[in-house]
Amino acid sequence: MLIMFSQTAAKTFDVHGAVVNVMFENNDPEVQFKLRIQTPSMESPFEIGFKCQELANEWEKAIKEAAQLASQLETQRRKKERNARVAKEMSDLIIYFRSVPFKDKGWIYYEMSSFPETKAEKYFIQQYSQMCLKYHRNQISRVYPKGQRLDSSNFNPVPFWNVGSQMIALNYQTPDKPMQVNQAKFRDNGACGYILKPQFMLRDYFDPNESSTLINVQKAFVTIRIIGARHLCKSGRNVNSPLVEIELLGANFDAGIKHRTKAV
Repeated sequence: MLIMFSQTAAKTFDVHGAVVNVMFENNDPEVQFKLRIQTPSMESPFEIGFKCQELANEWEKAIKEAAQLASQLETQRRKKERNARVAKEMSDLIIYFRSVPFKDKGWIYYEMSSFPETKAEKYFIQQYSQMCLKYHRNQISRVYPKGQRLDSSNFNPVPFWNVGSQMIALNYQTPDKPMQVNQAKFRDNGACGYILKPQFMLRDYFDPNESSTLINVQKAFVTIRIIGARHLCKSGRNVNSPLVEIELLGANFDAGIKHRTKAV
């Protein structure tokens, strides 16, 4: 339980375990009595001046009652924990994020903001991409499908991954291309459900739209061997002309790059 005093500057403290005393003051003609408050979390006592003893006694009584209530609530909470039989080892694995509206400064590491895809596209990609890259180095964001997707379709998650967003919520019941891209991405790292950001995304100069900012990044070579294919549909004038097309999905400067084999 918190007590807040509004004077020249706001002062708040937890009254749990507070010790309160009223003392006579004879050094200041404007202050006849002082209320001294000390809590376990304070380095030094907090004092409030009063002109009369009656008002000081009222404050002392109110704070003591608040401290007693806080102690009772803490006891009840601990009792509920014991009755729930929650394994401490399991509880320690849980990390909580406090969901808050997005703000462009004053970030706190345990706060998380959620965005519909339309708002995320406006903020992350169109207007504030560099600020959002900095934001995602320490903060968690969640992007989810807009409400107009009544058919449970999905948006392309790649642009939001490129600016560092960590939680891209998709409609898993729809096996469309965005869902296939999501499944392919998280097959990495042993398909454990998460992958670490590459180091270059944590650098101040990184820009997902500029290939020149990919410094000290090793090239990757992929070899694909086609073993066979069956039950292929016919295209054109009932002539089978199967081929393999490979498309690269990633940054904007890579988008649209496709490689096709000749007809097999």
